[in-house]
Amino acid sequence: MGSTVIGAARSEHRSVFFYLSLLYKKSKEIVQLVVLLFQCQFAPKNRVIIFNHTSRRRITEAGVRPFYLPNENFQLKNKIIFEDRAFNFAYPSGTVKLTSLALDRCSGIFVRLLALYARLVYGSYDTDILSFIVRFKLWEVVLRMLRPARVQVMVWYGKEPMIAACKELGIEIWDMQHGIIYEEHPIYNLIAANSVTGSSYLRPDKCLVYGEYWRQHLLRSGWPCDDVVVSGYFPDTNVGYAHVADAPYVLYTSQPHSNQLIIEHIRAIQGELKSRGWHALIALHPSENADGYRQILSDSVKITKFDSYDLLRNCMVHVSFTSTLLWEAMLFEKPSFILQYGREAVGLLSDLVRFGYGRTLTVDEFPEPFQLPQVPPREYFFAMTNKELLSN
Repeated sequence: MGSTVIGAARSEHRSVFFYLSLLYKKSKEIVQLVVLLFQCQFAPKNRVIIFNHTSRRRITEAGVRPFYLPNENFQLKNKIIFEDRAFNFAYPSGTVKLTSLALDRCSGIFVRLLALYARLVYGSYDTDILSFIVRFKLWEVVLRMLRPARVQVMVWYGKEPMIAACKELGIEIWDMQHGIIYEEHPIYNLIAANSVTGSSYLRPDKCLVYGEYWRQHLLRSGWPCDDVVVSGYFPDTNVGYAHVADAPYVLYTSQPHSNQLIIEHIRAIQGELKSRGWHALIALHPSENADGYRQILSDSVKITKFDSYDLLRNCMVHVSFTSTLLWEAMLFEKPSFILQYGREAVGLLSDLVRFGYGRTLTVDEFPEPFQLPQVPPREYFFAMTNKELLSN
């Protein structure tokens, strides 16, 4: 009996502590939102806002750079950068840097309050609708304060409330290609959506793509001709580290579900690697850790700390499963091999194989370097950067 009373007292104590901690956390998030609104009120007006996608970054001797926003292509000192999380990128002097994290978190508080009101008054509610309305209104407030000349985003899907706020305020909004587009992509294929009245209200006014190849993909996927513009390849592929290895190497760019496949392949070709004096370097996906590869690591098989673009620049050959880097390897004139092609993402990779920039690879086959084709030229996929378009 005594232990039951003590347990109940402890439970009550924990409950009070839990709610006090929750109240402190939510109060802090509201304060952060207020700070964001003050920053917006006093920020320069009539600038281009760019929403950065911070999960991809360049690791260099001088520090960490934003992968998608090299200053030489965007003239960032005249821009406002919104980041999806707090990250300490070094931007040029004059760049205004904000984060949407507080707005995203506080929207949840307002949604719960509205849900409580709707339950009391109407007896039911739709959380998705309430969430959209709250985020739409918050972005409308932010954009009214900033009065931007234009908004540009990476990864536009998931930002529909902000896009709707732009449309409501007459602000032009552009999507910027952030990976590989293929016709089966459930977001970029608009053939079904075009039959829905008003669907254009929730998507960008324009899509900026790396090259004519991707533009043709979008046109076949239902995008209006005038809405798809070739901007050229704009991400940062400049040298970060010049020296990344002490021996020639095969580069493996991993995916969260592909570690066993890569391990099997390295084991199968280890003899040939040793006879050539080559190493195997594994570049982890951002959501992975090294534990999945511990069993295969040795003096000649290593997890590398360098980023994928410096590794691509210096490798003998590139091997992956579904990575965007299978395509981007052509920027460095490096051949790519696809492990177990056909298992998934066929639409993403079929043209890479058909045009000869990539080849298929079985689990026991050595990835022999090959000469890249001249036709179609690499510029068909990754055109020269249109700096005037991106920096204005």
